[in-house]
Amino acid sequence: MGARLAPARSAALAVLGDIRRHQAHGRDALRNSTRLGKLSVQDVALVERLVLGVSATSGLLDKLYGAYLSKKSSLEPRVRDALRLATFELCYLSTPQAVAVSQGVELVRSVAPRAAGLANAVLRKVGSIEAARITKAREELSSLYLSEKNDSGDTDSAFEQELSLVAGWPVWLTRRIVQSMGFSAAYKMACCTLDAAPLWVSGNTALHTAEQTQELLRSLGLEPLNTPLPDVFRLSSAAGLGRSGLVSSGDLVVSDLSARLIVLLASPRPGSHVLEIGQGRGTKTLLLEAAASQRGGPATIVGVDKIPFKVRVAEKRLRSWQPYVTCLEADACALSGPVAGLPAPDREDGRFDEVFVDAPCSGTGTLRRHPEIAWSLSEDALDPHNTHSLPVLQQSILRAAATRVRAGGILVYSTCSVLKEECEDVVQAFLNEQSDKFVLIPADEAAQQLSDAVQTMILRAVTPDGMFASRPAEEEPDGHFCALFRNIEKK
Repeated sequence: MGARLAPARSAALAVLGDIRRHQAHGRDALRNSTRLGKLSVQDVALVERLVLGVSATSGLLDKLYGAYLSKKSSLEPRVRDALRLATFELCYLSTPQAVAVSQGVELVRSVAPRAAGLANAVLRKVGSIEAARITKAREELSSLYLSEKNDSGDTDSAFEQELSLVAGWPVWLTRRIVQSMGFSAAYKMACCTLDAAPLWVSGNTALHTAEQTQELLRSLGLEPLNTPLPDVFRLSSAAGLGRSGLVSSGDLVVSDLSARLIVLLASPRPGSHVLEIGQGRGTKTLLLEAAASQRGGPATIVGVDKIPFKVRVAEKRLRSWQPYVTCLEADACALSGPVAGLPAPDREDGRFDEVFVDAPCSGTGTLRRHPEIAWSLSEDALDPHNTHSLPVLQQSILRAAATRVRAGGILVYSTCSVLKEECEDVVQAFLNEQSDKFVLIPADEAAQQLSDAVQTMILRAVTPDGMFASRPAEEEPDGHFCALFRNIEKK
């Protein structure tokens, strides 16, 4: 008779099964699971840690335990889930090795009793060899980071393997992150990528003052902490926030701090006409209206998105900003021509004072929040020579967006990626193509309208080329990118 299987690990295995069967995202599966209701707070935290960790490192985990399986082995999906879970705990959590192995064996036994012996042999190897290899990689990278050579540009295969082991990323993605950010920033990102990201929240300024928002958060049992940003609070825990319904209703706005800084950089003037491309569920719309209101009054915003479901969600969340906000279903790449609900771009009323592009991207700056990205992303998706790649799509959207900017108006290009293929390279391609119509506005120049405290936060992320690029690190915001342009055509 084996050891008793802990309820948290049993629940985590069940949630992983839900993810596999329904092709769900980890956070969605956790939110919808009925298995967590009877668990203690500590057990729920362990379930979340295990599920999100496995989601973030799944491809690497398969390689780690797979090294000790026969090439002819064919694993039942539930056994694979159990081995992934146990391997993650052995290699990335501080659980004593004997406990992690024992619990891993019981996980496998719970779904395939005859495979318990195999699991015992494999997991002992993982614990003694692979976990030690990851610990050694972590120590060597720490030494390199502390040395004077930490940004030497050394990205040989051994270095990439070590960083991949520490972060749980594919080697190819690790290489691109280092090439885009440099070793120091990539190392900091790798060290925190399996941790929970900080959480910032604000109230819908059409409904609540800052004081009312603070009381609303406290009524949910949360502890809002003040930040340098007006009306924005940091939360140490999000427990109860999602279930409250206050985010989906539009009462509260959850958004990363760096995303908020980008909105402040682009904050529209009161009464100005704004086109928001990639409106999604309306989060940035709420932030843009809040930023405009802080300057004196609301802006008039037309938001477009290609996905009908998101348009309906945005309409519901933005009711409090009627009649200043309109939500349209439209293909961003088609905005250079006639679009239902919008005057043609060759008409004055078809152009805007500001066009804000929240571009579809890899999301590599948000791996802490969206752990599936690392192993679902492909190299082809980032290849600018691939006509179906993200950079090609981003350039197409930016090109179409430019046709909607009035002379003297502002164009904003933003992503939540840390990869230069989607950020600096897209900006450079656009400027090469449209240098007679648009110039880059340095982010530090755009920040001069903001408070000293906010300027200080923004300047930390300004690149030598004048763009905004935040980098994920422990207790720091996500990776977001922004470039601002001015239309220099004569009126």
